[in-house]
Order: sequence, then C-alpha cells, then structure tokens
Amino acid sequence: MNLLDNTDLDKCLCCGQPVTTRGKPVTPERAARAFSILTALRFSRECATDDASSADRLSVAGLGRVDRGAAPMKGEWIAIFAGATELPVAGEPLDGPPTLERLHRAVGGYIEIVPSFKVWRGRPCVAFCNEDGKRLRLPVNRVATAAWETAAGCSVAPDYLCGDVLVLTGDAAFMRRL
Repeated sequence: MNLLDNTDLDKCLCCGQPVTTRGKPVTPERAARAFSILTALRFSRECATDDASSADRLSVAGLGRVDRGAAPMKGEWIAIFAGATELPVAGEPLDGPPTLERLHRAVGGYIEIVPSFKVWRGRPCVAFCNEDGKRLRLPVNRVATAAWETAAGCSVAPDYLCGDVLVLTGDAAFMRRL
C-alpha cells in the first residue's frame, strides 16, 4: 500500500482522531510527509491528539509553525563511546534536534531507541544506539550499559549495549521536538 494514496492520513494513525496544527486541519499531503519523516526517525510516542502535541509532532517534520520570539530551545548531545572507561562529564550543546543523518553518523548506522533509558543525571532523555550493533559484532559498551541500568532502575541483563551510544537531553521544548 502506498501511504501517499491513503485518504485517511489527516487522521491519527493510532486512534483515528483528526490531526490539526494550531486548530487547523492538516492536509493529507502534509500528514503523509510528517508520517514518512517520523517513520524514518523510527521514533514512537504515545498517541496524543490535543492540538499542542500535534503541532509539536509536525514541527519535527518541519510542517508545524514555529512561534517567532520564543525562547531558543536548549539541548545537549552526549556521546558514550564504546571502550570508554567513565561517563562523559558534559556533552555538546544543541540549539535544536539533530538531523537524522547526524544521528546515523553518531552511532555508525541505523538508529534504535534504547528502551527504558529515559533519564540522564535526573533529566529526561532519549538514548540511541546502532540498530544492528550486535549483528555487526560492535564492541560492548559497558559504560553505556551501566548508565542504561541506572536509568531503568534495574538490571538489563542479559541484554547489553554495543557500539557508540548517543544520549540527547534538554529543556521541555527540545525534548518535545525529538
């Protein structure tokens, strides 16, 4: 099935509610573009159908309107390299979410969100690893695995992270746009 031929793309794919941006209906073409970009990011979120959440989701795809004069969002990019012996103290500051290509370069391939890795030093975060890291036999990343266990609040054994791992954290505006 070609998603662009689907006439129901103006509805939420999770719950079927109308998708709007700032209270205005989204055209099927814009919805298809947003869906394809979000699918490419391989990022899933719980369904939220209120106007603000829909606008934030479409802003990820460059489809929503960005408020002029709003405070710039602030985020941080923390790379935990395979072979590291300790957690990084600080990361690279970001003014906005990184591009998909930059995420691919950071982990050395397709990205996968690390489940239950949602807190970095008391702040909300999203962690990414190489989706094919184990199949490619990338080196085990013991430091990132330990940080994952801390974030999850329990042991993740027998699972582990391998290859370079990227953690993104920031203010509420930054996190909404991931």
